[in-house]
Formats: sequence, structure tokens, C-alpha cells
Amino acid sequence: NYAYRIRLNNDGSSRLALGLGVGMVQLGIDGSMLNPNDPEPFQPVGVQSTILPDARAGVYFANDKFYAGFSADNLVAAYIDIDRYAFIPQPNPHFYLTAGALFPINENFLIKPSFLLKDDRGGPTSLDVNAFLMVKEFLWVGGSYRTGVKLYDKSYLQKDLSQRNSAVAAIQIFPSERLRIGYGYDFSIGPLQGYSGGTHEMSIAYSFIRPNIRMATPRVF
Repeated sequence: NYAYRIRLNNDGSSRLALGLGVGMVQLGIDGSMLNPNDPEPFQPVGVQSTILPDARAGVYFANDKFYAGFSADNLVAAYIDIDRYAFIPQPNPHFYLTAGALFPINENFLIKPSFLLKDDRGGPTSLDVNAFLMVKEFLWVGGSYRTGVKLYDKSYLQKDLSQRNSAVAAIQIFPSERLRIGYGYDFSIGPLQGYSGGTHEMSIAYSFIRPNIRMATPRVF
């Protein structure tokens, strides 16, 4: 992965980043795990796998009060012919659009709304709407709601896919300027609610800052 960052003002608080990544993706299927109602004549009985080159790219802008970004992956693998592996799904390009802003309430409280839109031709478009409250630059608390949205015609998909919604409750603390610890609970509130008990996620991040390098909005964006 490589990112080229452009400073848009003198103090570096406003920046534009252009990113590019290349690599390999391994696709595969274990035919012994398949148990179809109507077996196919050429259904694999063992493991099929292939390795394809791939690329991803994105652009990201941020300053002290706002950020926005757009990215895409599976930009190469989606267009390589893998017909010889009929049962391995062909990857589709995935597109991501995100933006968020910071609004101060007073000197102790900040609120940060944001969204993430995810789309690909092989599945429903999903939208995450998020809102977090920051308390005294020490604690983030908030949540997220995820739902399907219709941007364009996808009549070839299963009809109820777009209604499979979920929600997230999350908290994050900053014990020090460079350290952050977070916890999130993701649970379904749609038709899949009875099939999933939710997922728990924990994260720990530490920022390594070189001397004389300004870290823009380390606890916000």
C-alpha cells in the first residue's frame, strides 16, 4: 500500500491523501463441504483454489472539523476470467463512500455524526449512520444503525436482502494521548435477529509519532 499526502494549508491540519494498493487474492471452495438439494454434474469433490492479482485505490480529505473519503477494491480480480473454476464466486468491485463532521457543544462535549455507504453489484447497498459523543477528550460513546438502501435497480437480488438491518453500540477511551481502547457490540434487528446472538469486538490502537511531526486531530478522525 502507498499513500501520497498533500498539505492544503500551512500548518498541515487540512490534507488530501491519495492511496493505491496492489496484491494478490486467493479464492477457493471446498467441494466436500457442499450439500446441495440437486447436485450439479460438475460439482467439485475436493478443494478448488486460484490466486489472482488485485488492486485497490482511494482518496481521503480531512481537516480539524470534517472528513470525507471514497475507495474501491477488487479492481482487477473482478475482471479476470476464472470460468475454469465454475463454483468459485467471481469477486465484484466494492465501493465505499464515507464522511463525517465534528460539532462542539461546549468545551467539554463534542458530537460527531458520520456515515458509510457500501455498494457492489453482487449484493444490496448498505448504509451505516453513526453518531458519537466525546466527553472531555477522554471518552467516546455512541452507536450506529445499518440498513439497506436502493440506489439503482437490483431486481436480480433476493427481495428481502435490503431489509436485513443491524445496530452497534460502542465505547472508546483514551488513557493517554497516543493510546485508545474500544469495545463494540453489533446485533441484528431485522429478519436475522433470531439467528444471531450478536458479535463483540475489542480494539487497541497506539500512535507512534515522529519528533516534530504534528498529529492532526488524533482523537477525532
